[in-house]
Amino acid sequence: MHTVIGIDAATQARNVGLALGRWERGALAIDEALTPSSNAHAIDVVADWCAGPTLVAVDAPLGWPMAMGRALANHRAGDAIEVAAHDVFRRLTDDRVHAIFGKRPLDVGSNLIARTAHSALALLAGVRERTGASIPLAWKPRERARVRTIEVYPAVTLRARGLSDVGYKGKGHAEQEHRAALLDALSEEIDPGPSLRAAARASDHVLDAVLCVLAGADFLAGEGVPPEKADRERVEHEGWIWVRAPEDG
Repeated sequence: MHTVIGIDAATQARNVGLALGRWERGALAIDEALTPSSNAHAIDVVADWCAGPTLVAVDAPLGWPMAMGRALANHRAGDAIEVAAHDVFRRLTDDRVHAIFGKRPLDVGSNLIARTAHSALALLAGVRERTGASIPLAWKPRERARVRTIEVYPAVTLRARGLSDVGYKGKGHAEQEHRAALLDALSEEIDPGPSLRAAARASDHVLDAVLCVLAGADFLAGEGVPPEKADRERVEHEGWIWVRAPEDG
């Protein structure tokens, strides 16, 4: 049995979603989902959930483009950057996701998502301190580390299942109804009880955390599309978005 923790990361605690799942023999159960009261509370919750073999699936970039680090290491104000903007601001995994699903993740090198990435890494650092676990990036369903982490992307987790990722974000009645419909569509994979259904219907952050758990279960089932072996050094530096192949191939 694996614990799977989903984190919809954000800079403000009110926009963070957390979900706790159990994956065993191909079956996934979601036990709890919430929005923390503070960033410190988020660390406490995730650390307390890290029981036994644990996979932490995070909706936020966990690395920056390799070319950015190289280009800026010795850069001085006023000098040209001798690297194409695309290479400086985008990661290999961002291009792969776009090629497969037609949706491009935000550029961690040039968008506000960089602050979310910073917050996500701070949360993981806090959990490391609380648990004493090293929490390395995971690359295979079965590895030795007790607690591991992966980067996921709820929007393409939906697209991989032939579901729309448009229209479910927001607090309005229509958005809440859309989230309820998504839960119905996922009912064969997730059996949400009344409290989980209510929490996910009320908050898109909670639903995204649940989708993070679902993406984590895909990874543990060996369904995540891995990077090419030739790209391993780069993606270990930049990070990799784990998502299963789309249903239509």
